[in-house]
Amino acid sequence: MAKKQPGGSTATLDSNVISKANNAFTTALYGKLAKKQGNLFFSPFSIHCALTMCALGAIGTTRKQLDAVLSNGDEDIAGQYGETLQRLRTPAEKEKYETGDPYRFEVANALWPNIKFEPSGDYVRLIRENFDATLQPLDFGNEPDASAAVINRSIEQKTHGKIKNLVPASLLNKETSMVLTNAVWFKGSWGEAFKPESTSDQKFTNRDGSVSNVKMMRQKNEHQYYEDTYMTAVVLPYKGDAKMVVMLPKEDAVLDKLNADAIQSAIQHARNFQVDLHLPKFKVESKFQLGDVLRELGANRAFSDQAEFSLISDVTPTKIGEVIHKAFVEVDEAGTEAAAATAVLMFKCAGAFTPPETRTVCVDQPFSLAIVDPTNTVLFVGRVEKL
Repeated sequence: MAKKQPGGSTATLDSNVISKANNAFTTALYGKLAKKQGNLFFSPFSIHCALTMCALGAIGTTRKQLDAVLSNGDEDIAGQYGETLQRLRTPAEKEKYETGDPYRFEVANALWPNIKFEPSGDYVRLIRENFDATLQPLDFGNEPDASAAVINRSIEQKTHGKIKNLVPASLLNKETSMVLTNAVWFKGSWGEAFKPESTSDQKFTNRDGSVSNVKMMRQKNEHQYYEDTYMTAVVLPYKGDAKMVVMLPKEDAVLDKLNADAIQSAIQHARNFQVDLHLPKFKVESKFQLGDVLRELGANRAFSDQAEFSLISDVTPTKIGEVIHKAFVEVDEAGTEAAAATAVLMFKCAGAFTPPETRTVCVDQPFSLAIVDPTNTVLFVGRVEKL
């Protein structure tokens, strides 16, 4: 498929471009976030999408650093995202799946400029056309509480009530030039649901050695199974070709080293086996302020007074103040619901900011998981070390 670029040239769009960039970013970001102990769950896709919208307003060193962190190449990245989001939003035909309705994955992007800050018309058109973003000016200076409430209500609605209070009013003030947000919501039914009567009380050994009582689901069925030196993995399909990859590490340290290559390897090399699967019901919620992590990854200029976001505004110099992310996942006998949202808070430069053979897989110890779409783009990824 070809898409016209702003200059009138035609670019050939490749749906794998965003997938490859997102998955490389997943590996880099997971490596940083996994250093902190505790359960971990986030949507690299949501963060990548929000930061790419921001990067498209940058030039010079700022753009180069953001592209490097995001693994975005020289392609028409806006057009590539437009193609990807269209594909993700297109509902699959029901008759294509004999087992029932496909999974649902919804994406919502928005620009929230200060009423006293006017983003470039070209930039707004670019983001609206390719990211289907809405735009609503807000009075951050005089009404920070009301402005935060408007943004947070929108995010809560777009995530079906799962992500609440994403943006604190305390981070909004007269120096806030604009907030960019992305919200994603996923709901998928297992290709073969777990039977509730097979769920029982079992033990789960947490990473710190303590033991918790959990509701352990059980299913003996044919699944894609993979094993190597470092982990055992099971690929669990949802109706509609998306899938969850559950990975049990063979060494504790592997929990902190999950990467997109390992996820892809498990998917590509898994083979059908009868699997006696024991999987706990669980719910995990996470929240991050990603500014320091993104600086560590190399995006220093975007957070400094030397930031070059002149494509957003060549009148008011602006920079990134903070990047906030929240995520949620719940797994039960029927399937999975997951949601996430990202807010990029931008401030005026120099402005104030407050920072056939049966395999048994018994998931009764810390494990990693990933939810991927049919092109194996990592939508959500995480680690469960305590239940």
